[in-house]
Formats: sequence, structure tokens, C-alpha cells
Amino acid sequence: MPGFLFDMNLFFQRLLSRFLHDNLTIARIVDERRIRNMFAYAPDANPKHRSAPTPRPDFALFHGDMLHGFMDAKYRDTWTRGFPAEWLYQLSIYALSSPARTSLMLYATTSAEASDERVEIRDPLWRSPGVSASVVLRPVPLLRLAELVTPERKSSRAAERRQWAEQLVTMKHRLPARA
Repeated sequence: MPGFLFDMNLFFQRLLSRFLHDNLTIARIVDERRIRNMFAYAPDANPKHRSAPTPRPDFALFHGDMLHGFMDAKYRDTWTRGFPAEWLYQLSIYALSSPARTSLMLYATTSAEASDERVEIRDPLWRSPGVSASVVLRPVPLLRLAELVTPERKSSRAAERRQWAEQLVTMKHRLPARA
């Protein structure tokens, strides 16, 4: 709706940021860290003297001082509604510039059956069966998040919050839980 005063995507990004900052123990995130030097205009082919674009993922994941990968938060239930191709292109750039060769899209969902999906980035010219990088679409169940951050249960669920925060940022594709 034009003129709507509340940006749910930004709210979700900040909610995830706070949750991860408060609960990650073996890793840490840095908000909106720029990926420098990924793009550069050729010195002899930049007649307008433009600055090269600098991608800026929502989160950079570090283990100690070592960058591990990039993540983006999206307030759209991609499990039920899909996502635009532009998001895949954006996350592919993050994956290709990541030491883990993986990027994560953390998306809000109310679907109980939502699970990780992985899109593999391959080299189409060489028809190589190998994977250059991958994008993992990871659901963030809103009801579970709400349970874990409810003030009445905050102290009793600290270990569960820490464990879930670590699971959310793992760069490996997680298989769905068996019923």
C-alpha cells in the first residue's frame, strides 16, 4: 500500500539482527557489511568516472575474525509465495563472494512444513556437474521466534535460543526433520 508507514522487511531484518546478536556464541554477525572490490570499472572504459557498485548484504557471518558468509533477511513467506528472480541474483553474488561459497536467505514464515531449500549455482558453459556456489533459502518460523523471545520465558529458554540462533546461521543445507 503506497504511503504505508511501517516497513515490515526492515522490521524483520532488525528483529533477526537483535536475536542473532543476543544469542550467537560460536559465531557473530555484522550488520550491512559492504562487499568491497567485487566490482570495478575498467580504467579505460569508465568515461563518466562512475563509482563501482558495492553490494551490501543484511548480515556478514564471522567465526572469530574470519569471514564465513553472507545472509539476507526477507519478510516474505517464500515457502508459499515464491520469490522474484532478482533475489536469487542478489544472493548468488553474495554466495560467489563468500569463503563458504554459500549465502542464506532467512525468510519469515508461518508454514509449519517449511524447510531449507538449496539453489545450486553451476557453470552452464562447461556443463560441469560441480557446483560453483549455492543459495540456501531458510525459513524462520515466526511462531517459534515469538515463543523464544517472549519475556515471561526469557531466562528459562536461553540455551534453546542460543542453539536455534546457531542453526539459523549454519551455511550448510539442513535436511527437513522426519515426522
